[in-house]
Amino acid sequence: MQVSGNFLAPSDFTERFTASWDKAQKRFLKIERKQAYNQAGDESYDAFVRGSHEEARRLLRAELLHQRDMYAAARARGLALVRLRQFEEPLSEYLRDYEMPSYFVSEELGEEIWFARPNHAADELPDCIIFDSDVMFVNTYDGLDRLAGAVEIRDKEQIALAAAEAEQLLSHAERLSDFVASHPL
Repeated sequence: MQVSGNFLAPSDFTERFTASWDKAQKRFLKIERKQAYNQAGDESYDAFVRGSHEEARRLLRAELLHQRDMYAAARARGLALVRLRQFEEPLSEYLRDYEMPSYFVSEELGEEIWFARPNHAADELPDCIIFDSDVMFVNTYDGLDRLAGAVEIRDKEQIALAAAEAEQLLSHAERLSDFVASHPL
C-alpha cells in the first residue's frame, strides 16, 4: 500500500497519537504485521531478550494495567478498541512468548484481539493505527526493527482503503481465545 502524509519523529508521533486517542469517538484499529519488533530499552522487552520470560510477562502486565484508566475512558465514550494481528507460521518467539501474554491483558481491559493470516497476493496493509476515519498513522521502522516514527495520514481516501483492507482481513480472522485454542502455545 502506497501512502503519503507527514513523517513524524517518535516524540511528535506520541503527541499526535495521544491527541487522536483522546478525540476518537468510534473506533481505534491497530494493525500489526511485523512478526517481531525491537523494543530495546523497554524493561519488559529487555527481560524477554535476556530469556526471563516470566519477568517480562509480569512487567508487561504491570505496564498495561497502568493504562487501565485510559482504556476505561475510551470505552466509556463508546470507542471500540480493535487490534488485528497478522501472523505467519511458525509463530515467532517474539509473538508467542512476548506479545501473546500482553494480548490477554489488553483483552481484559476491553480490547478486541483478532488474528489473521496475511493475504500475500493482495494484502499490502502495513503496521498502522486508524482512529475513526479521521487519521491513520503508518509506523516506520529503522534497520534494527525499532520504531523510527510514523507517517500521519489525513487523506480520507487513503484511510478508507486501509480500513477496507483491514475489514477484509477481519472478516476471516479469529478472536484471541479461538486462535489460542487452534495454535497451542
